Parts: sequence; C-alpha cells; structure tokens
Amino acid sequence: MQFYPFALIVKIATDSLTFVNTARIKEGLNRLERYGTFDVHPSEQRTRFPEDNVNIAFDMHVVTYVDPSATQILRQIIAAYRLKNTQVYFIGLTDEVREVFTRAKIWELLGDEEHTSPTIEDCMDLMNKNGGNLEEARRRAAEGGRNVHAELERLRHLTREVNG
Repeated sequence: MQFYPFALIVKIATDSLTFVNTARIKEGLNRLERYGTFDVHPSEQRTRFPEDNVNIAFDMHVVTYVDPSATQILRQIIAAYRLKNTQVYFIGLTDEVREVFTRAKIWELLGDEEHTSPTIEDCMDLMNKNGGNLEEARRRAAEGGRNVHAELERLRHLTREVNG
C-alpha cells in the first residue's frame, strides 16, 4: 500500500463500470477517505484526515466499458467532490472510456480533459503542476487542529511502516 500526500488514489479493479459496482464505489468512498482501504473496520481510528483527500484520482487502467447509469453516478461523485473543493483526476483511461466521458459531459464537471493522465506518477506530477490543492489542504488541516507538515511526515512514516 502506498500513501500519497494530499491525494487518495482509488484503483478500479473491474473491467466494466455498471450501476451496481459504481454505486458500491460511491458508498465505499467514505471508508477509503477515512482509512485508505476497505480492509479496516469502521470503528477503528481513522488513518487519513480531510486534508489527505484534497485530490482524488480514479485509476481506471482495467476499465474498458462504462454504462450510462455508471456515468450518472460518476457525475454525482465528481459534483460532490467539487463542492468540497476536492480536485478529481482519472488515470489510464482507454479511448473508448474517454469517449463515453465526453458524451456524458464529465469533462465539463472537471473543467477540462487536463484532469487525466496515463500513470499514477504522471497524475501526481499533474496534481503538483496544478498547485497540489495545498491551500485547501492547509485549510482542512487547520480546521482539524493539525499541521500540514506534520501530516506529511505522518504519511511518510505510515508508508515506511506498511512497506517495510
């Protein structure tokens, strides 16, 4: 598991997005935002904080099909994140999925197609190029009584702990 500063990377592990599995993703995002994984019981102490989630990226390398009802749920997810000043990105889109997103007007919600990248590393670079949404991270950290620099160090420590 890798912890990214101020970003949540959601890996989509199915080749097609339908109403059912996209609705499950939507329901599970809260747990991912709090813990970074589904493998933690909700009663556990959170390991991620609001400032950890100022950027969210959906890694869609394996997705080859998105049905219309899934695009509607994705639009709802994106709109909710935008209302919270969270930047949304997509990683590894196929040409077919990109075309579905165009027809579903996903790019209009994001502002442009610049919120896509081929790899996680490129996405992290893109987030940094776009300012990393650090002002929002600082605001959220201050609301929670935390320091952004201390949070970065905490994430580095967690990554070392998990990865050995």
